[in-house]
Amino acid sequence: MSPGLTMERVYDALKTHLMSGALLPRERLDPARLAVELNTSTTPVRDALHRLMGERLVEGWPHEGFHVPTVSEVRLRNLYTWNQMLLTTCLKLHTPTIAALTEPTRGTDAPDIPHAVAQLFAELAHRAGNEEWHAAIINTGNRLHAVRHAEAHVFDDLEPEFQALSAASRTLQGAPLHQAIARYHRRRIRAVAAICSACGQAR
Repeated sequence: MSPGLTMERVYDALKTHLMSGALLPRERLDPARLAVELNTSTTPVRDALHRLMGERLVEGWPHEGFHVPTVSEVRLRNLYTWNQMLLTTCLKLHTPTIAALTEPTRGTDAPDIPHAVAQLFAELAHRAGNEEWHAAIINTGNRLHAVRHAEAHVFDDLEPEFQALSAASRTLQGAPLHQAIARYHRRRIRAVAAICSACGQAR
C-alpha cells in the first residue's frame, strides 16, 4: 500500500475512534502504541494525528505529545453556540429549499442519533448553497460527535427529539425549524455541566 493510502487508512481509523466517544478527554494518543494497533509505522500515525490537530479533533503540544481534547463547560458551551449560529445562518441563506429535505428511512433498530443529527445538520447546510458554511458545520459536527454520544447519559428522549427536529425540517415554513434548532441547542447549553461530566465517564 502506498504511503498516501496508508496515511488515509490510519487517519480514517483514528478519526472514527475519536468520534465514537470511546476515548476519554485528555487521554494520551501514543503514536507507537497506535502504530502497533493499526499495523503500521509511526510516521503515518503522526501525520494523521497532525492532520486531526488541524481539524481540532486532537490536541498536541511540544514535549507533551498528542491528547484527546479536553471538554470544559466554556468550550462546550461555545461549540453549541457556534453550531447554532452556523445553522441559523444557513437557514437564512436558503430557506425555500428546506421543504425539499427527504424524510429519513425508518428501520426496526433504534437510530444512531449522533450520526443522524450530524447528517441532518450537514444536509441543511448543504442546501444553503455555500460550501464554506457546509464545511464548517461538518467540522463542528465532528468535534461534537463524541459529546453527542455522551448526551445519552443526560437526556432520555434523544430519539423523539430527533424525530421532531427531522419533522420540522420538512415543513413548508421555516419558522418551526428555526424554533426546533433553537430548542435543541438551548437545552444543551443549560445542561452543559452534566454533559461535561458524562463526557468524562462515557466509554
